[in-house]
Amino acid sequence: MFSANQITVSSNYPYYIGWDYESGYRADQIFTMLNSTSSFNVQKMENVQLTVHDFTTGIFLKPLLAALNWSGLSGTSEYNDLLNWNGNMTVNSTAATIYYFWQQNLVNDTFLPYLQKYNITPSDGLYQNAFFLGSDATYHGPLIEDLVNWTMNDPNTHWFNNPQTGQSRNLSTVMLSAYNQTLQDLNNKFGSISGKWQWGNSHTRYLSSLFGISSLSTENLPAAGDSNTPDAAYGLHSDFGPSWRMVVNMSQPENGVGIYPGGASEYLLSQYYDNTFAAWNSGTYYTLIPTGAPEPFAYLYRGGVSP
Repeated sequence: MFSANQITVSSNYPYYIGWDYESGYRADQIFTMLNSTSSFNVQKMENVQLTVHDFTTGIFLKPLLAALNWSGLSGTSEYNDLLNWNGNMTVNSTAATIYYFWQQNLVNDTFLPYLQKYNITPSDGLYQNAFFLGSDATYHGPLIEDLVNWTMNDPNTHWFNNPQTGQSRNLSTVMLSAYNQTLQDLNNKFGSISGKWQWGNSHTRYLSSLFGISSLSTENLPAAGDSNTPDAAYGLHSDFGPSWRMVVNMSQPENGVGIYPGGASEYLLSQYYDNTFAAWNSGTYYTLIPTGAPEPFAYLYRGGVSP
């Protein structure tokens, strides 16, 4: 059994259970790992929780590379980074940066002409929710799901055409347009491809103050992952995600491991305010009941033992 904010019933489920679910690519990656791993142990389960592989790269990356080859854009540093990339959103990956911003542009380039045709403005919700190209459109709502479906099954669908200009387009041409825009934006921001393009230079995590006081928030740390990785880190400056991590071998529950990124009391002088944030961000786990803990703790974990 697993869950990563995806809808948990099939399409023919007869009752209404809400609509605000992620598109399911984190869950797809977890399912893939669970079904390809045997003899699970604590370390293997930690690997599932900490994976920063973006499942959508298995759908979009190959057609993108084919489009770049077709257009004569192969052989560049950017192309080679994508060609040799494993789809993991690690902090030192330049391909991860290219892919993230390219995917954002791909969604925009495909659907913005339709929203403009029907005069959808910010007052109507443009750029504010997943249905209208909000920041969550690559992991939430129908737009990214449509793109996945068309990429896999109908790359020449008429929905790629531009209804504003009448331009005839297909998956490859829209992918190329989004790619060229991405490289232009990255070059304008960072200069030619270099270490400045690494994902951790654009993508960070921090713990935000419960009171919205920035001086009480933690520092920003370079962070792996994105909105479609099991170790989710939403947006470019992520302040929420899978915070409490725990793995327990039920045959030895007293040896369970886990970590929480920091306290939530807003008491700045507490030694626990953010003392585990950096360790949590880097994927560290701690033994929850340390060796030598008082014997009364055992009743929580051992059958037949009383407090």
